[in-house]
Amino acid sequence: MNAPSQRGWFADLLDNPILRREAVPRIIRRASPNIRAMLAVLALGGSFVLGAYLTAISDAGVLAAIAIAAVSAWSGLSLLVAAFSSSRSIAQERMSGTWDALIMSRLGGRGIVLGKLLGTLLPLWTVGVILLPMVLLLLAASWANWPWAAREILYAILAAYGLAIGGGTAAASLGLYCSMRCRTVASAQFLMIVLGVIITMVAQFGSIMATFPVLILDSPIPYVVIHGTLLLLPGFLMLVDLLTRFNTLERYHRRS
Repeated sequence: MNAPSQRGWFADLLDNPILRREAVPRIIRRASPNIRAMLAVLALGGSFVLGAYLTAISDAGVLAAIAIAAVSAWSGLSLLVAAFSSSRSIAQERMSGTWDALIMSRLGGRGIVLGKLLGTLLPLWTVGVILLPMVLLLLAASWANWPWAAREILYAILAAYGLAIGGGTAAASLGLYCSMRCRTVASAQFLMIVLGVIITMVAQFGSIMATFPVLILDSPIPYVVIHGTLLLLPGFLMLVDLLTRFNTLERYHRRS
């Protein structure tokens, strides 16, 4: 049995070798801290300069459209990449013969699951952080010229970031769960697609049926809340199952 760490869970998470291997490209891992800091400054500075350039040459309507389109595209792609990337994660380890060594390591089931999950999500969230200076500049310019529409634009941007974080976590958890239950990458991705379609259909039908009387009154907020809950809840439940029953799921997989 592994000795309990005295450093705290957050320090252990940052020191997770799976997280470092999968979240950070090899070329950046090998770079010095000064090079990493320079790359971060260049990425954020480039986003800021692009936002300033677009602000100088475009009107408020175009700026708002660019900001919403940028974060919406990033948010939607984050869901797809998170689901497909995580569905490869454990199945690929099994196919390459490294899974047995991984589960015998000091990390334990929870460390493996969190390392795989965050290793998938952190690169996607980093893109959102890089986009942030440009989006904030475009939002500020729209706010100055379109104060009556700025609140709706802000809500759309916050919804896109919320979807990328919450929806990305649920999608990555779904993919990771499918990868845990399957022997090959192809079968894991097929199962992930099937479950994703079923969850989407159930969420759509359930939210319409639950909020139909409210929709007659022209209030879409309950529909959005119920739809989002039904859409994200299965992924989070799968994550909880992975974190709490990792060894049981692994034994069941070996017997099947």
